[in-house]
Amino acid sequence: MEFFAVQYMHGRMQHPIQLHLDKDMLYLGNELFRPAFVLWMLENDRFINEYVFDENYVLTVLDQNIEEYHLTSDQYIVLGEDDFVVKRIAEK
Repeated sequence: MEFFAVQYMHGRMQHPIQLHLDKDMLYLGNELFRPAFVLWMLENDRFINEYVFDENYVLTVLDQNIEEYHLTSDQYIVLGEDDFVVKRIAEK
């Protein structure tokens, strides 16, 4: 499974931010894009200087088939062997 592009967008930002996934993150059963992971990606990318982070963001994900998915802060992805499943974070 691979992703062609992942963009982070927040309503208080003028432009989206391209997020970069390392290949070693793409393994069977891995969970991607929970809010803590998204924040970690923003904080640890040396090319990202400014961003707004809270629960009001949207990720636009283009998969290897150029299918577009929009994830909000209450959604994440679980990787399969050749695909993935979008799941919702359970409410407490």
